[in-house]
Amino acid sequence: MAFHFPINNYRATLGAPLTSTDMQIVLDDGGGGPLTRMPCFVSIEDEIIEVESRRRAAAQTGTTGVDRITWIAIQDGDPGNDASITLSDPETPNASLSVNVSNNAVTVHLATDGDGNLVSTVDDILNMLAQHTGASGLLFGFSGDTGAVAAVAETILSGGDSNILNVGGDYGGRGAQGTSPANHAVGASVEIRFTAEHLLELQSMAGIQLLYPGQFVAFSGTPFLEDVQLGETAGHKTRAWKFASGETAAISLMFILLPTFRGRKLEVILFWYSKSADTGNCRWTIRAKAMNWMFGPTVAGQPEIVSTANCGAPGPEQLTMYGAVIEFPGMGIGGGPMTLVIEREGASSEDTFTDDALLLEVAALEAE
Repeated sequence: MAFHFPINNYRATLGAPLTSTDMQIVLDDGGGGPLTRMPCFVSIEDEIIEVESRRRAAAQTGTTGVDRITWIAIQDGDPGNDASITLSDPETPNASLSVNVSNNAVTVHLATDGDGNLVSTVDDILNMLAQHTGASGLLFGFSGDTGAVAAVAETILSGGDSNILNVGGDYGGRGAQGTSPANHAVGASVEIRFTAEHLLELQSMAGIQLLYPGQFVAFSGTPFLEDVQLGETAGHKTRAWKFASGETAAISLMFILLPTFRGRKLEVILFWYSKSADTGNCRWTIRAKAMNWMFGPTVAGQPEIVSTANCGAPGPEQLTMYGAVIEFPGMGIGGGPMTLVIEREGASSEDTFTDDALLLEVAALEAE
């Protein structure tokens, strides 16, 4: 079964059985990975699952029915365990409600009346915290109570776990992207696949280079650059290379790899769009040459590295990503020129996608 996979960032295994109705995924050695932002998708056997967040740290203060507040860490996973909340009695009359933040500790100084009685209500505290830049970046609270809040010593949030993923529902939850919820045994392979919203974070962390349609030229066949309507109705547009079905066609460019590129493995990621309901396979070939002094002083004299694979189409008005890792011989290639050819093998029997593939962007980054 062919799936369209976003950026494959790291792999783990299931640390506990996952039934078809479970909404939490327990990982063994998932560890949070190098990226922290959510959501993402995970692939477990033939199921794709949308993940909303890692398990967040939490704590409760107060008395049920009076001033019970549940506190949740903003940072999901293990890092949220560092946050704390203190509700402090100023022990002086006519004190004003205020908030102080030191590192990951939030202290609320409760208001008092003329007799020194605590008068801050649950709503007073939650509203002030929501408007405080430092506090709202560490935790948030919710409550069904409305009473005056009692003082509470420092309470540290706990239970955050980067190896427990909460399943979301906005984009499909269990059985996302046309797959079906299933049962999975302990030890099943889990691939963490990040979505497009992580590109900027990837760029800063991994030296990613974005290659735009206008940088490419037609190389073979009849691909052409056109304006693409995003969505079924009038709205935003972008430029994309159109690769027609049934034809083998390619585009090409030369660019300079970042000097920070240290190794010999390059991951090339294609971002392509479909306006068709057809979810057949689109067959892509990536050809690359990189400057390496072991093979001569020009790009032309370098060995060509080729990678070919199929990528399932995403469905109507959807964006998907296809990635391939290319390993070059010799020494590191950072800081030098590289030529890249992107080809759709539309004439191949393995290309079963019967509509246009619209290439929006290409990304190149160092692979592990």
